[in-house]
Amino acid sequence: MQDNAENSMKTIVGKPFAPGVSGNPGGRPKGMSAYIRETSDGGREMVDLMVAVMRGETINGMKPKIKDMIDASEWLTDRAFGKPVTQVEARSLNVDMSLSELSSENLLAALNIAKSSRE
Repeated sequence: MQDNAENSMKTIVGKPFAPGVSGNPGGRPKGMSAYIRETSDGGREMVDLMVAVMRGETINGMKPKIKDMIDASEWLTDRAFGKPVTQVEARSLNVDMSLSELSSENLLAALNIAKSSRE
């Protein structure tokens, strides 16, 4: 009997939580964003730090690495201009249909067509 209960509680690979159960049941603490705004001059301190890292300025006696400078640039760009929209070219697909509505076979065929057109 216990085996059946254990089997029913198993989750699908890639889906670690049972249906209807949140991975973050408490969510973001209430008032957290207001607190951050109040204690960081509306977020300016965070932006100033990221600008300093992006420029390679020494912070607390340490110079940022190139990767840190690039990450800071991406962080600033995403927040200043928004993250870029991913565009997908759909030549032979019915654009009135979402990808989730395509069968695996049709999706693979479309990918192969797109791949061969690039070569």
